[in-house]
Amino acid sequence: MKPESKKIDLVVSDKSVKTKASKIIREYAKRSYHELIEAIEIAQPLFTAEIKPEDFYSGIKEFVTIIEKFDSEKISYTIFINGKLETKETVLEIEKKVQNITMKDFR
Repeated sequence: MKPESKKIDLVVSDKSVKTKASKIIREYAKRSYHELIEAIEIAQPLFTAEIKPEDFYSGIKEFVTIIEKFDSEKISYTIFINGKLETKETVLEIEKKVQNITMKDFR
């Protein structure tokens, strides 16, 4: 069975944390402050990670770092994987699986 790609979206809809959330996201995404504020205002994804086997699942570590920073700042967020509402634990499980991948998995 071929490993599947995943699109993971991070959404923040609490307008009271838009400045803090935008500051964190700008460290990782090339989006303007205005774009990020607007995304929060209309509850659109602030950050999207495309997790693909052919890219050795790069991006999952960055995504986990962002949600950990959000947690430390007490910024609530919603995670969607391939359009389906998911939990932080699901993302952490993906990260754990990725960490256990070895070169033999690609042969």
